[in-house]
Amino acid sequence: GRLKVILKPARALRVESLGGVAPDGTLVLTQRIAEAGKPARTREWRMREVAPGHFSGTLTDAQGPVEGTVAGNRFEVRYRMAGGLAVRQWLTLRPDGRTADNVLVVRKLGVTVARLDETIRRL
Repeated sequence: GRLKVILKPARALRVESLGGVAPDGTLVLTQRIAEAGKPARTREWRMREVAPGHFSGTLTDAQGPVEGTVAGNRFEVRYRMAGGLAVRQWLTLRPDGRTADNVLVVRKLGVTVARLDETIRRL
C-alpha cells in the first residue's frame, strides 16, 4: 500500500498478517508492518462479534476499544490513537472473495492528517 501523511511525501507500506479464530470466537490477527524508512514493527488485533454485524476488540496501536461494523461486503473499523488521532478504516471485499481494498483515514481535530490506500490479498 501507500501511506500519505500530511506535509510528507507518500511512502510504501507492506503488511504481512497471520491470523485465526480462537476457541471463544475471537479473531486474532498478528501483523508485521514494514514502512519505508522505518524499522519493521508488529501489532495485534483481537476482534469479536458482540451483536450481528457489530464487532468490538483491541489493537496494540489503539487507545481504548476498537469498534467495527459489517454492511454487505464492507467492514468499517473505528478507533483512537495517541495524540488525539481518530482512525476510520474501510475494508471492501472484492467479488473474488480473496482480495480487499483497504482505505484508512486518520484525523486530528477533524482534519485529515494521514491516509492509507492498500490492497489486501489472501495467499
